[in-house]
Amino acid sequence: MGNLLIRDVPEVLKGALSKAARRNHRSLSEQAKIMLTQSVSAQESLSPKAELSTFELIRASFGEERPTDELHDAYLKDLECARKSGFERSVPELE
Repeated sequence: MGNLLIRDVPEVLKGALSKAARRNHRSLSEQAKIMLTQSVSAQESLSPKAELSTFELIRASFGEERPTDELHDAYLKDLECARKSGFERSVPELE
């Protein structure tokens, strides 16, 4: 394991960390390691996975009722058709 030195910790933060360490019967270093581990774990669980596409992230939020790849392809096809449909309009004559 490596060492970590954190400089210029605000007194309020150090005091809160010391209080938590005393309450949990831990050393200041042990309490700091536990709290850092919990914080990093929480951040990782909230961060989207870089390897997932935006569609996959959105689809995952629907749980078991998420759309299939075929439905996604149909949505994209409909969207593309709707986007291109405006190009067939006639241009109005300007006076």
